[in-house]
Amino acid sequence: IVNPKGDLKPRQVNNQFSELKQLLQLNYENELSVIGQEMADKKQAEQEKDASKLKEAITKLQSLDCPLIYIGSIVEWFTAGERNNILYAFTVYAGQVILQNPVSVICLGEASSGKSHIQETALKLIPKRFVVNEKKITEAALFNRAKKDKYFYDGKIVNYGDMGGSNDHEFMEESKNLMKELQSDGFLNKPLNISDGEGGWDVKDLELVGRPCLTYTTVPNHY
Repeated sequence: IVNPKGDLKPRQVNNQFSELKQLLQLNYENELSVIGQEMADKKQAEQEKDASKLKEAITKLQSLDCPLIYIGSIVEWFTAGERNNILYAFTVYAGQVILQNPVSVICLGEASSGKSHIQETALKLIPKRFVVNEKKITEAALFNRAKKDKYFYDGKIVNYGDMGGSNDHEFMEESKNLMKELQSDGFLNKPLNISDGEGGWDVKDLELVGRPCLTYTTVPNHY
């Protein structure tokens, strides 16, 4: 139909198309290899840069008599005020990371008064691997973490973000209480019914272990 005169043989066309597919596949694989190597090189360069920065920071801090005052000066330089409040929050967060001493940080103030700014700035001074952001998490979602890793929250700073007023607190009340219980006792248990595949049920305990601290912002009308 495409070539009614018959001067193109189907076998010849198919062979040529097969060769073209092989060339395209080879080219695609080569491109992937080049991109993969570029990404690996970039990641290695970033890690080396971070390691160099960390070494410089450690050397600088070890040379200071009052490192917290130095950190406060940097905070004041890069943020518009709230130096003391940011340092209060940072010191407590650092206590969790370094001393494994979980104390919660709750920022209370009127709307648009800079609470989130204080919290976010202090959290930026903490390595990201120690911070877990949980927005509107339910009890079921909280215990789902235990299915993969029962130590998921251990040693972490759990950030609930802006809790606003009473409605948000009512929605999160159970989750907040569980997080505070985990912080105090170091463990949580919840029985879960699992089908045994034969019409019956087995009971399995979901367990969370560890001592996280909680942080969020809220407004004065919540007690």
